Amino acid sequence: MTTTIPISGDAPRTRALVLGGGGPVGRAWQTGLATGFAEGTIDLSGADLIVGTSAGAIVGAEIALGHDMKNALPAPTAATAMTAPSPPSKTMQEILLAISRLSSSPNPEEDLRKIAQTALAADTPSEEAALNRSNLTGVTGQHWPSNLTVTSINTATGVRQIWDSTSGVELARALAASSALPGVWPPITVGENRYMDGGIYSALNADVAKGHQRVVVISCFNLAPTPESAPNSASSGRSLREVEMLRSGGSTVEIIAPDDSFLRLTNNGAMMLNPALETEAFRLGREQALSELTKVGALWAI
Repeated sequence: MTTTIPISGDAPRTRALVLGGGGPVGRAWQTGLATGFAEGTIDLSGADLIVGTSAGAIVGAEIALGHDMKNALPAPTAATAMTAPSPPSKTMQEILLAISRLSSSPNPEEDLRKIAQTALAADTPSEEAALNRSNLTGVTGQHWPSNLTVTSINTATGVRQIWDSTSGVELARALAASSALPGVWPPITVGENRYMDGGIYSALNADVAKGHQRVVVISCFNLAPTPESAPNSASSGRSLREVEMLRSGGSTVEIIAPDDSFLRLTNNGAMMLNPALETEAFRLGREQALSELTKVGALWAI
């Protein structure tokens, strides 16, 4: 089900960083975390592998490129006043329902193709607008970092696609595809195909880090076990299975998931698309990093 392109280079694959999807609010929180870690002298850019999905793909690229993360978040505008987002459209509700069925589907590729068809038909901005949005300006025209991989989904086949520096795809285009959330941004053309958000396949795609000795996994959503009826139960269940797969394969894994303050801010992840929350999300991420320094530093410095 996965098209994997080998990572270039012969260096030992010892440390991996996994950055999951989470919309603009999740991106701000992860950016805050990265800023706090850098201030605590933990250099995440030194990972042998960075796996980025959706918002995590953009943050991962900025980390891998060595950007000053406290300057990586677009400045808030008057349009991002602290207001509740609009209710999900009918198209988005259909997509969310389809995503919730994926983990128990006997034919996930077929379900992904159906989601892709909805994404292709949705009324969204143009691909040009998607490629020129503000959260990609810092990486446009930049080279592919050798330790970065990003995930996406082929809309024609429903197969997960993993891109890296050997793939021949412009970095910003791959990031736009990885973060092309159906119903919000259009699938992005790469070659003869179009690709949508890798977070539809998995919020983390942590299995891509298989084989690495030490893995830091950053999830924008709560990974605590939830009742089967909970909206995020399928996604969190899949993420937990991916982490367990890493551990069973011999990896030492540290998980960073949102603390109570971030969960309250986002209504337990329900408001991740509200850009009005970005500034506060960044602050909370930066603060949380300080409480995670000992745990992450111990793993990263081994």
